[in-house]
Amino acid sequence: MLGGLVGGLAGCANAPTAPVYGDLTFDDKPPIRLLLSNVQVVNSYELPDNNGHIESRLPVSLSRSMARWAKDRLKPINGQEVGAPDTLVFNITEASMRETALPHKKGFRADFTDEQAYRYDGDLSAVLEIRDVHGVKVASAEGHVSRSATVLESATLLDKERLWYDMTKAMMADLDKVLTDNMAQYMRRYISYE
Repeated sequence: MLGGLVGGLAGCANAPTAPVYGDLTFDDKPPIRLLLSNVQVVNSYELPDNNGHIESRLPVSLSRSMARWAKDRLKPINGQEVGAPDTLVFNITEASMRETALPHKKGFRADFTDEQAYRYDGDLSAVLEIRDVHGVKVASAEGHVSRSATVLESATLLDKERLWYDMTKAMMADLDKVLTDNMAQYMRRYISYE
């Protein structure tokens, strides 16, 4: 009996460990130097009650990743010489991930087929506004990105978490490009290119 117990414990020691997913950071990219005094991050996205939303199950928070993007990329350098504009407000308007069960085929062959079981749809949106000292909006830019992926019936929780992490990472790379392009177009006056 003792041998069986020891053997069972040894088997547990060799079980694969769940990966640890660190927060996404963006300090490997050059900062966007803003001729402003301040950057403020606001999260106005409210999580729906459920309706397939799985944000709380993700290994890395979508809204926290977006806030980290703002912290790492947006660098105010006190540009009072430009005039009145003072603050850039980075507003997270959507940071969602939804799970949808896919229909299954029926019949004998379906019993031996590893079908796509779930589709995941992720959406990120942000609005950037430059406001003057009186809170009046003087410039704005926005960005929206989305990604979708499916998993097989045989996918484990670890497989799903890896997919969710990869989707988050890809969406953040997409959002980085969209926001930097739109800021260059609509907020060029408030960006230092020196």
